[in-house]
Amino acid sequence: MSSHPPGVPPGIYAAGLHQRDHLRPTPPDILPKRFRACQLSCNWQRLPPLPVILDPFLAGVVKEYVRKTCRPDVMDLVREGRASMKPVLAQAIKAACPTRPRKETSRIQVKMRTNNVLSYLALCHQLADPAKAHHHNRYAHIFQGHIGSLYREAKEAGTEAEVDALVAAMYGVEVWPVLQGERETKQLGRDKIWLVTKPSRQGRKAGKKAAKGRKGTHAAVQAVKQERVPTKRAKRRATVKQEDRKPSGAGVARWEANVKSIGTTEVVGLGEQ
Repeated sequence: MSSHPPGVPPGIYAAGLHQRDHLRPTPPDILPKRFRACQLSCNWQRLPPLPVILDPFLAGVVKEYVRKTCRPDVMDLVREGRASMKPVLAQAIKAACPTRPRKETSRIQVKMRTNNVLSYLALCHQLADPAKAHHHNRYAHIFQGHIGSLYREAKEAGTEAEVDALVAAMYGVEVWPVLQGERETKQLGRDKIWLVTKPSRQGRKAGKKAAKGRKGTHAAVQAVKQERVPTKRAKRRATVKQEDRKPSGAGVARWEANVKSIGTTEVVGLGEQ
């Protein structure tokens, strides 16, 4: 019996479907109208090819899900894929980032499980039609449903480790440069999001020492802040607050009446005219 490569189920290898060109990941030529690029750079050339789904029922995940609404059977596959990928992804990121603290690896795991990343993988593996203007949630469900179908088939054949190796290869260091420690910036609107920007403890100490050696002290900084010219908005807010404190004409009259009535038994209420 010939040995098949890891990440390819026996049925796929026996049929020779893993050698087809259309199974190789390629960047999409057309992006959907509502598609947002994933916030992490991906080396799509290092992505392993995904095996096709032989079962006609499972093959309907790609076509029927995009064209119709969510089906219960498809969502079961999506849940299976999501639950099966999570521990494999966590282990792959920990192996790729052994020196990083737990908070950083947890933050990277959350980024890798976003719909932007999953939908981008679905388009690279040609699981979805890029001409469709669907949102990221559907493309991500297609990818997770495909992985869930592979796990379901692997459980019957007892080859779950091969699918685990396939998922781990998709989230390897060669595919995602951010796992190598590179700092990446991605802009969404006006704000720039840094994936990994938290400095180490030694870096924070060095920054504090450098801050102490600067010419400007805390007192000088506060003096500069006080000398700043207030903006028009700040002036407008100040005038509005002062006007709110001033009583109106009727309020002044009631206040004078109350002052005059001090020392007598009758006190004019503020609500009386």
